[in-house]
Amino acid sequence: MLIEDPQRLVDQQQGKNPALGVPVGRDHSSGNTVRGLPGGVTRTYAGRPGEGAAVRLEQLRYLDTALRLGSVRRAAIELGVAQPSVSAQIRRLEEDLGVVLITRGAQGVRPTDAAEAILPHLRAALRAEDAMRQEAGAITGLRAGRVRLGSISAASHAVLPVIVRRFRSEYPSIHFQVTERGSTVISDDVATGEFDLGIVSRFLRGGSDRPGLRYIDLAHGRIVLCLPPGHRLAQRRSVEAADLAGEAMVVFHRGYLLRAAFDALAAEHAIDAVYYTDSAETAQRMVAAGVGLSLASTLAPNSGMQSLDGVHLALLDEEWAETRMSVVLRSDEQPSPAVRAFLRILQQESHGLQDRLPDPF
Repeated sequence: MLIEDPQRLVDQQQGKNPALGVPVGRDHSSGNTVRGLPGGVTRTYAGRPGEGAAVRLEQLRYLDTALRLGSVRRAAIELGVAQPSVSAQIRRLEEDLGVVLITRGAQGVRPTDAAEAILPHLRAALRAEDAMRQEAGAITGLRAGRVRLGSISAASHAVLPVIVRRFRSEYPSIHFQVTERGSTVISDDVATGEFDLGIVSRFLRGGSDRPGLRYIDLAHGRIVLCLPPGHRLAQRRSVEAADLAGEAMVVFHRGYLLRAAFDALAAEHAIDAVYYTDSAETAQRMVAAGVGLSLASTLAPNSGMQSLDGVHLALLDEEWAETRMSVVLRSDEQPSPAVRAFLRILQQESHGLQDRLPDPF
């Protein structure tokens, strides 16, 4: 039987279940062992795990929002409910599941090991509920829904201005949001459900593909090397990795495909990273100033800016240097009606994209 007052938590002596690898506690009134908090005194709810009332989607949404924002107070503001209601529903969810889900501290709320284990299922349930509502709404016309898109900056320059304008014009009641990030981060966030879909660049031979995702190609390109005026390789049309030994490089942060390309080069040759950036424009300007060499992609419009202070582009003569700009989606889920509407416009407006991309060679 669950305790009536969710505030009645009992502290237990520290222990550890070798099978679970997390601290556990025993409620001596019921003799039930349940998962507790990591590394320290355990608090548990009486009753056997999973014997509570049916879990409600509202409880899942409250927990997900609190963990995403790192604060129960901010979650209450975003959800438009009173803060005590959020706290009470999370405590009730902990009772129903028989596990502790959040820890509170000076930096806000954090998930326990138990919460980390159930979050993928929790978010899948919320996405399914959202898709169900959108499918029902689509029967009488697409008047509600949401599209959260993660995009590389190259797509933001090449295709998204027209697509976003058209989508918002045709579907003004759909909540649309686009966030620029690196390709690896976008793929991760699509997989976890933070984005509904993404536009990424990836290696043609699949080295950057992630299991559980499917890809729709929009255009192809290559990774190229940016060289300053007067460099010993500046008159070459193509450069091999071995030619870069001993060179200084301007490098992108982790999460970008160009960073993965640099890591592949640096794994075999002594190449020195001297400047880290998230901006293709910054990288070009550092190259022009003689700070170092840099990698770029022909999928990005500014790859064709050979006139920028005389920056020279050379093909990177490596088999893996061929790339694709692709839409990425979760392979185990049917896209919502709003996402399908966006994909339809994206595919229409990106027709002929390959011919519109600049050819620096």
